[in-house]
Amino acid sequence: MLKISLNLNSGSRESQPNGQFTHPTSVPHDKRKTARPSTPPKFLLITSLIIDFLENFVYTFTMQKEDVRNRNTRQRELIIRLMDGNYDHPTADEIYELARKEDPRISRGTVYRNLNLLAETGRIRRLAVNGGADHYDCRLKDHYHFVCRNCSKVFDTPIPYADSLNHTPEGMDGFRTEWHNLLLVGLCPSCVGREEKER
Repeated sequence: MLKISLNLNSGSRESQPNGQFTHPTSVPHDKRKTARPSTPPKFLLITSLIIDFLENFVYTFTMQKEDVRNRNTRQRELIIRLMDGNYDHPTADEIYELARKEDPRISRGTVYRNLNLLAETGRIRRLAVNGGADHYDCRLKDHYHFVCRNCSKVFDTPIPYADSLNHTPEGMDGFRTEWHNLLLVGLCPSCVGREEKER
């Protein structure tokens, strides 16, 4: 049996009994270990920049949301303070003008929204006046009002509230009375004096 060894630059080859030559370092293709290509530095840099951007975006968004929440709370507290003890029955526009003196950044929409919220939650009362803007009342106890048809100002009246009127009258079967409202309409003293001077 003849065995021939060849030493070449590419490696040695050995003769097999069947006369074929094989490279001693050659292995089947499916058993070769494929080297994993290294991650390009440029890709790592871009990935790092994207992560930093997302983290900064989330942080900024969270802080802005918290700032808006705090600002809304402060503005609502301002409106509550302006309404507490205010027996002039102001309109939303009048509250807005008062609020701007303390917080120039407050918007008209913020005032309207918070007044409606306070009225819906029972913190204040909304008074609907025919042909005019709604007024807001800090007094929660049932009482009656007088509205001036000239200047549209609203005043409390000393008329005792009649709980007996909250009963459904006879002859109205199927109805259920829940509350009632009495609104006196006329001229306030200022408008009466102005009208008399114009005569």
